[in-house]
Amino acid sequence: MPIVRLGKMPLRWCAACDLPVLERTKCGRCGGGTEPVPVTPPGDIRPAFTFDIEMVREELDRQFGKGVGQATIPDGRIVLLNRSPSTDRMDEVIMAGRVIGALVFDIDRLEFRFIPRMDLAGAIASSGKLARGWIRMDPGALPSLMKGSNALAPGVIGAADGIRPGDEVLILDPDGKAVGVGSARMETAEMLKNGRGIAVKNRWYGEAAPLGPPAKAQDWDDVLEANARYLDDMIGRAKNFVVRTVEQHDMPVAVSYSGGKDSLATLLLVLEAGLRPKVLFIDTGLELKETVDNVTEVCGAHGLELLTEEAGDAFWDALPSFGPPSRDFRWCCKTCKLGPVSRLIMRNFPEGVLTFIGQRAYESVQRQGKGAVWRNPWVAAQVGASPIQEWSALLVWLYLFKRKARANPLYEQGHARIGCWLCPASDLGDMKLLEDHPDRGRLMAFLKSYAEERGLPEAWLSKALWRWRRLPRGLDRYEKDHRQTKRPEKKGPVRLVLAEGYNPCTGGISVEGAFTTPLDMERVGNMLRTVGTVRPMEGGAGAIIVMDAIDVFPEGAIVVRGKDERELKVRVEEVRRAIVRAMACVGCGVCLGRCPEGAVVLKDGRASVKVELCVSCGQCGEKCPVVDFVDDRKMDEEF
Repeated sequence: MPIVRLGKMPLRWCAACDLPVLERTKCGRCGGGTEPVPVTPPGDIRPAFTFDIEMVREELDRQFGKGVGQATIPDGRIVLLNRSPSTDRMDEVIMAGRVIGALVFDIDRLEFRFIPRMDLAGAIASSGKLARGWIRMDPGALPSLMKGSNALAPGVIGAADGIRPGDEVLILDPDGKAVGVGSARMETAEMLKNGRGIAVKNRWYGEAAPLGPPAKAQDWDDVLEANARYLDDMIGRAKNFVVRTVEQHDMPVAVSYSGGKDSLATLLLVLEAGLRPKVLFIDTGLELKETVDNVTEVCGAHGLELLTEEAGDAFWDALPSFGPPSRDFRWCCKTCKLGPVSRLIMRNFPEGVLTFIGQRAYESVQRQGKGAVWRNPWVAAQVGASPIQEWSALLVWLYLFKRKARANPLYEQGHARIGCWLCPASDLGDMKLLEDHPDRGRLMAFLKSYAEERGLPEAWLSKALWRWRRLPRGLDRYEKDHRQTKRPEKKGPVRLVLAEGYNPCTGGISVEGAFTTPLDMERVGNMLRTVGTVRPMEGGAGAIIVMDAIDVFPEGAIVVRGKDERELKVRVEEVRRAIVRAMACVGCGVCLGRCPEGAVVLKDGRASVKVELCVSCGQCGEKCPVVDFVDDRKMDEEF
């Protein structure tokens, strides 16, 4: 049987049993044929637990009427979720072998909403519970609507009270049958004025196929039965991988355990392969209590030795120096995870260790290309291996259900991933689940002070725009909310503080750091021309990029990328020297005589580079007294 490949997950459905099937041919329960379920790639499907289903039902009730959720998503049906690419949290909801809609967090409104597709729209319209969120169209408008045209105000002959622009709305024919679903562009009263314009922008349209009742109530034991052969085959492959990998590496064996489902599955597979590994756990200081408890419980249940390393207050201690972490400036991974990992391994396995890690290709592009066995680029003594590299989330869950494993209870409270509670890689919709975290007030107090010092508007906080140094496409409409309006006061000498370790998740490796003072980007950008080509960063709110390898931000943060550690060290030193020269120049003129191109001049008593003449040779900075001879206190005084 072929192994699952990223982007080609064989999610299929047996209509006779009303069950999801991962086997490419037949249902393992009834032996009948199955049909593919088209989902948005990469298709890392997971179960919808009771909490998830209730979230969907509550949104359906709020948007369309009390009782709609229970009537259209009844008990006894298997429901799946597919986290899909979006500007914030979006989970496709799968039932009866079809994607019936998507639960989306609306970052503009700061609330969840449900976007039904046509089959569910038909079920809502015929449920007898529809009380809100609908419009009824004139018969003459139906032909164009069924071809995808928008619902225009002149064709609206009825509408529910309370519709607002941005609401999800069912488009009905005169008999109350659903013919479309879309996003409102007008309020109810404006639609009924028979004026001009788009009342509802059509999103989905056409005939709704009945979802039908299940043949009988189904549960996850039924899903296991339908997938028994496939699951057993994949378990066998994974166990064989573990045995082969151990034979090929003469090292002690450990399992990296994070408290998440993937590392739990990996641990159980290693145990099934006949090994008794040591268990490694890094307490980043930002773990949820349920996670720490799960690690202890699982190790105790299996009688395994647990080796831990604690980051303590490393995050909070480094926060004033580096500022809030972001998806494109993850200094926290170094101080809270990679540094402790290195210490733990060097202390316990100085001669090396083979560590089985619950890494899966579906999680990221970088992990897709990493392979199932790799040598850790930042911890030389560690070889990593993943027996579940090509497993989907659904396959992981089926294995855990089969083994009746003690999975982290957070998964049943709406969390799709387990990790640091304030991780900037989290969606705002996920962060909403943690609004009662005891340390959230501490974080928000820092972010509020940080924003006030820099003149950042309220949206920077409320929409968690701090999660990016450079806004991604889709959120560029918030550019004005991401831009500083004032420069905070200098906080000390021009020092560069680096996060410990190197980040391997960037295609090569990278290192993050921060200067101890905000940067004058005009001077810094000018002096960095001596390192290489400089250009503005799109969406970076005043940031610049050097040689497509160095990101420099106004608040002092830098990200440096390279193919190996040696190249990184060279680039870090180049950018450090250039920025110190730019910020602390005393106008001594030494650099003028060293430039062979005559590209350096004194301007307003400080060195300045004529960009059109500079060839980025770097000779002008080689004997700079500010960099090489003046101590930090002197630089601070001159600055």
